[in-house]
Amino acid sequence: MLHIYKASAGSGKTYRLAYEYIKMLLGEKADDGSYRLRHDTLTGHRHILAITFTNKATDEMKQRILHELARLGGCEPGWTKDSDYAPQLIDELRCSANELKRAAANALMALVMDYNFFNISTIDSFFQTILRTFAREAQIMGDYDVSLDDDGVLRAGIGEMILRLNHGFADGTTPPYRALEEWLTTLMRHNLRKGNGFNLFNRASSLRGTLNSFIRNISDETFRINYDAIMGYLRRDDRPLDRFSQMLWQQLDSTVEMIKSIASDTLSKISGTPGLNRYVVSLYEKMADSGMPDLKSKTYAKCLEGDESCFNKGKYDSATGSLIHDATHRIHMLYGQLVTMKVTYENLFMLGLVERVYSCIDELQKDHNFIRLSDTGSLLHSIIGDGDAPFVFERMGLWLNHFLIDEFQDTSLMQWLNLTPLINESHSHDHDNLIIGDEKQCIYRFRNSDPSLLKERVSLEFDRVAISGDSVEQNTNWRSSAHVVRFNNTVFTQMPMNPYNRAIYSNVVQQVAPKHLSHNGYVSVWAAPEDADFTDCAIGRMEAEILRQLDSGYRPCDIAVLCRRVTEAAEVIEALMKMSDALPEDMRFRIISDDSMMVSASPVVRSVITQLRFMDAADSPRCGKGATPKMFTDLFNQYEQRIADMLRTRDADGHLDLGASAGDILRSIIADMPENPAPADDEADEPMDHMATQPILSTDLSVIIERIIARSPQDMRQEQNMYITAFMDTVYDYLDTHPNDIHAFLKWWDATGHAYKISSPESTDAIRVMTIHKAKGLEFACVHLPFCNWRMDNLKGPSWYTPVNLPDIPADLIPPLIPLEPSADMMQSAYADQYAAKIEETELDELNVLYVALTRAVDELIITVPSKADRGITTGALLLSTVGGMTDERASEDTSLYTSMHPDLSSDNPYRHGAYITGAPTTRTHEAKTEPPKALQPVNTYPMTQYYILDRSDLWADTALDFPEHYDYSDPRSRGNMLHACLAYCRRASDIDKVVLRLHHRGFIPAAVVPEIRDILHRELDRPEVARWFDGYDRVMIEQPIYVGDTHDRTHETRRPDRVVWTADGTIDVIDYKTGHLPEDAAERKALIGKYSRQVRRYMGHISRTSANGVPVRGYIWHLDSSMILEV
Repeated sequence: MLHIYKASAGSGKTYRLAYEYIKMLLGEKADDGSYRLRHDTLTGHRHILAITFTNKATDEMKQRILHELARLGGCEPGWTKDSDYAPQLIDELRCSANELKRAAANALMALVMDYNFFNISTIDSFFQTILRTFAREAQIMGDYDVSLDDDGVLRAGIGEMILRLNHGFADGTTPPYRALEEWLTTLMRHNLRKGNGFNLFNRASSLRGTLNSFIRNISDETFRINYDAIMGYLRRDDRPLDRFSQMLWQQLDSTVEMIKSIASDTLSKISGTPGLNRYVVSLYEKMADSGMPDLKSKTYAKCLEGDESCFNKGKYDSATGSLIHDATHRIHMLYGQLVTMKVTYENLFMLGLVERVYSCIDELQKDHNFIRLSDTGSLLHSIIGDGDAPFVFERMGLWLNHFLIDEFQDTSLMQWLNLTPLINESHSHDHDNLIIGDEKQCIYRFRNSDPSLLKERVSLEFDRVAISGDSVEQNTNWRSSAHVVRFNNTVFTQMPMNPYNRAIYSNVVQQVAPKHLSHNGYVSVWAAPEDADFTDCAIGRMEAEILRQLDSGYRPCDIAVLCRRVTEAAEVIEALMKMSDALPEDMRFRIISDDSMMVSASPVVRSVITQLRFMDAADSPRCGKGATPKMFTDLFNQYEQRIADMLRTRDADGHLDLGASAGDILRSIIADMPENPAPADDEADEPMDHMATQPILSTDLSVIIERIIARSPQDMRQEQNMYITAFMDTVYDYLDTHPNDIHAFLKWWDATGHAYKISSPESTDAIRVMTIHKAKGLEFACVHLPFCNWRMDNLKGPSWYTPVNLPDIPADLIPPLIPLEPSADMMQSAYADQYAAKIEETELDELNVLYVALTRAVDELIITVPSKADRGITTGALLLSTVGGMTDERASEDTSLYTSMHPDLSSDNPYRHGAYITGAPTTRTHEAKTEPPKALQPVNTYPMTQYYILDRSDLWADTALDFPEHYDYSDPRSRGNMLHACLAYCRRASDIDKVVLRLHHRGFIPAAVVPEIRDILHRELDRPEVARWFDGYDRVMIEQPIYVGDTHDRTHETRRPDRVVWTADGTIDVIDYKTGHLPEDAAERKALIGKYSRQVRRYMGHISRTSANGVPVRGYIWHLDSSMILEV
């Protein structure tokens, strides 16, 4: 049986999910469908999978289950009261209290001892587990990395595409690259004609931003589901998109000429007609000239309707009127076709680039051995499909009988397609499964969530389905006070909705929980005056209400401010900070927001990034006006400690402009430096760590950063330890998959890393400011919604449309799907129905956002709306019109609102003088907790000490030196390291010059040997037998580790070949670089080459076993100094 529980806000879905898990863990299903106590409770947990959608929800669910099992089993110290689950479990499992206690204790012990098989995880984590099992079938390496930064990967793919075009292609004469150049040229010309930015090669240009945004928006689940069809069309040899574009433009031009012709012909016939309105003649003159009708013109509408007012009063001529009506109707039909072709043509330029962008992304993923998290679903679907679920379970070593899925309304179609075969397998054996969700809380459609799955699709796909939670009797709100529950019941019941939305909100009415029947609460909806600034009014009212709540006994952590947009949250934070600063010391409060928890908000982290920028500029030939590389390097070597101290001091004092160039920062520091600096004061008040006395310069990024951190004051390192630790975690995560390079790190930080956040402790006593999406699943005693005024019909960004038939264009030339930018003109086109459906989806999404916002409050809900909407449909206007009509008469129009529902609806009309108020402001007293702590809760907490730094750069002393003056080029080892380092950064032969220059600026290569290193590399890479390793290959791995395991002693080691190339001729070549002088003695030379050969053969064997998939593997020793290439 598949149980579907539709859990409205606050209805206790976590309680229900934990209960069902424990019932399935302790019980077994009999033939008649009833449950009885399981005799063997040691392995039951291995056959249950609970899926959540956030890591936080996963942790909460695990703790809830363990706690309730401990209470049922009498294992929770200090808890004497029976679990709330006990009576129902005793009844359903038909056992005694002692039997239940014994079974729960045994199950808890088994679960804890076998914790790895406590299968509660996010859906992404579960899918990753399956995908790694089937890595070979998915044609990816088993040790792949997962990228969470989809935007960064897309930007990198676009950048790679443009970079290749900018620097030329090895096979630039082939059709795909000619097509790319043509599409880019057409796109740039099109933008130039429209007066927009057209320089696609400038990363900061508007066109580059538009392209990034376009690719991001269309890379949704619709694209992934139809990926093969779209890419198959774009990769056809006959280039159908080019032909489609040309024919479409011809049709556009032809249609405009047809409209002109009809207008001119009609104009010649009606000119001089007595009594004809001069506006009609003017209208046709304009259409004959431009070929475009004016749909906003009242005259056009009258002509289209055949209205007699097209003539002067009493002068109507039926023949002329009929002629005008027919001509206008024909023009209107042609205009509909014209708009259809125009909106289609506008986005074909971008579609022409999609195939090239994704080809570059595929190469990046292969080269760097990673996949995007968003690709997991499509990769799995290609493996599982509608296939054999037992085969999946066997490969995983795990057999799942029960599936419990939480927040199902956030599930995407692709995720459901991957889960369906597994649930079908369970269903076929008559095992019970549970789906919990609420269509009204589906607010993540931009992440591909699909509410129609829960509303209709799932129940139609299975034959035995039980749905609960739809009726009022099954729907109790355990979170909110009586007035809050009744307010929401009435608002969403009486709010005007289209039929589809009304069906989704048919179960919105909830009962008030018994514990809240006497807990009235307070709801206030206030309309700001029309003649006042809405933002100022909203913030002023929020501040007054927050002060009242604080005076009434509420703590800052009881209060939350919810905003629809991040910019609104920033305004709220700024206002609250000023408000707190103006209060007496003992009344001030803290504020926590997503921005305040960003790692980049830490002063220490900002200081580190600033100093890294300074060091990067010192390595760069473009270091700013008036500052040369030598100036940076010499000054940094001489005044390293003083510069770091002054940067730190200026940052702490707020005098450091973090946005300034390194040259400006340097000049300001030089101006403040004495000509002859005094030696450091050995008797400083604050002792310096050993690390603080070490030179910052190093070849290792993590060492450089930790040495910079070591120069921060000790109290700052203690206060900011949480941020510093999180920052170092991001640094190490970065180094796992990126170059150990300051410049590359700063580029990554600016694009992605700066947005990393840490979770705020729940015990923090501070007012929370967050977006509504972040607040989903949370509750607060007092909720403020100061800007309840967002658009509900604002469709943004391109999306995929099913193409329509276009006249005189063959169907095989039309793409399977077309990405279109939304515009009001689409309502006049053949895409009108699809466009209207997307508008309705957007309205539902925004209505759901409003529902989530209004159901977070426990005691008080404070809402501010404008008196008049600016434009379009807004939540403020909708809410204001609804509360204005909340009367007994309005409710009585629908008799279903009475009878059993009546007690849970607001029965009065408290809307007066621009404000709706129900209940009265509340007070709160804080009582000591009577419940003992849970076993999983920490008994004591301790403050973090200062961030501890351990410098182990000495581990690398044998492979790299800190300063370029210590390099000895005559030493074969150092010289070999230089050549190896250059080749490690060369993906293609064209990279040589910039790589050598970069390593010189980083201090790896002394200036004196730069020409010789460059000449050696050019000489070797220009050889014909080497070219296939650096250009025209299918895939390359450069110094990527290969993990080699031993099945006997379960140990493993890492091998790292210099270069592995999947060549265009269908082989895998393993290349090992060697340098130095070969022995003159033949025997010694043979022995050395034999040693090298054995090493390469080991690499070849590992590649054959892990990655070859039957592809021939060849090995080569490449001795750079002697120009010898020896095939092994």
